[in-house]
Amino acid sequence: MHYFLCDYLSDIVQNSLEANSSEIILNFEEDEKFYNFSISDNGKGMTAEIQKKAVDPFYTEKNEIYARDRGLGLPFLIMAVQNCNGNFDLKSQVGVGTTIKYSFPKDNIDTPPLGNFAETILALFNLSEDCNIIINRKKYNNAVGRPDEYSISRNELIGNLGGLETVATLSRAKEFLNGLEETRIFL
Repeated sequence: MHYFLCDYLSDIVQNSLEANSSEIILNFEEDEKFYNFSISDNGKGMTAEIQKKAVDPFYTEKNEIYARDRGLGLPFLIMAVQNCNGNFDLKSQVGVGTTIKYSFPKDNIDTPPLGNFAETILALFNLSEDCNIIINRKKYNNAVGRPDEYSISRNELIGNLGGLETVATLSRAKEFLNGLEETRIFL
């Protein structure tokens, strides 16, 4: 079982990569009451039958290409969402891609903690060289009467840093992403 909301996010992005996505768009909005996530990809998509299997905790698709067995990520997410009176939605079309939306109420005692969003972004950016991941982050801030927000993509970050292969560039990327979260979002 996952401990942080960011763990669910990582699972979904991993699924998108395994579906041969070349672009993943992650929207994360936070207001006073909810954490709202939307992850869309342009991967191979799923038929209605496969969508039913994807949310079934008793179905696991084994794939020789990947080291991990799949099958419990979405069912665990759905269970966690239901335990908190949140929302979950899955839409997919073969050849087009998949969109998963889910939300957790902040005031529910069973809502998992968020985790470190900046470090999760960095980890996601390092999962695949062939996929651009775009992050759109928004937090509604009643103190200023408007949302604080930022957008960043894997390709943009790598373009500015020249890659993420060294400890130095990873450290700069982590510092930059932490700065976005601390200064832009949590004013």
